[in-house]
Amino acid sequence: MKGHNHIAFSLAAAAVVNTLIFDVTHLSMAGSPVNLALTEQLLPLASQSLTFTDLLYKSAFYGGIVLGSVAPDIDHPKSLISHLFPWASRIVTSFCKHRTLTHSLPGIVAATIFWGILLALGLGLFNAAIFSLSAEMMHAAFLFYLATTLGCLLHSFEDTMTFAGIPWLYPLSRRSQRFPFIHFRSGSLTEYAVVLFFIVLVGLGLLYHLFFV
Repeated sequence: MKGHNHIAFSLAAAAVVNTLIFDVTHLSMAGSPVNLALTEQLLPLASQSLTFTDLLYKSAFYGGIVLGSVAPDIDHPKSLISHLFPWASRIVTSFCKHRTLTHSLPGIVAATIFWGILLALGLGLFNAAIFSLSAEMMHAAFLFYLATTLGCLLHSFEDTMTFAGIPWLYPLSRRSQRFPFIHFRSGSLTEYAVVLFFIVLVGLGLLYHLFFV
């Protein structure tokens, strides 16, 4: 799947995940959700003000989704993420073939641990050398961390819909898995149609949830 389609699909999927989590736990991963009840006579969105903390959390969550949704393709020198971080791409592609370790569950787990250590060290040095971050900023950093992992998982899930599939257990198994009923070639019109259909479906579902639930 193309990088921009990964971003679009993953953002829509993340909105669904966040809504489901909020419905079950009443906790939002992206700040307080905007909610218009039917009894409020559909008040304009402008009247539902968002605080700075809400905007911070939403930026951290969805920013992490965007990064994670393209990060696994660091193993392809012509990908969007590789153009942004060419030095990292050269390192990864020197020992990793496309759609192998960076797309597998063991690889994502290892990358999550490594990224968590780097983030913790970076935050620790920042707090010690510059100034102490607020609890909201630390929480936003944690949301960003979780969202990048979720974005990586969504990326591999999306690539499972392609003909090539994904070796989810690599390097334990090199066998690729793909969905039996939905598969398309990367960059094909079918891919764009699937992404568009999913976005429209999610949009309609969120509108229903916003006004009637």
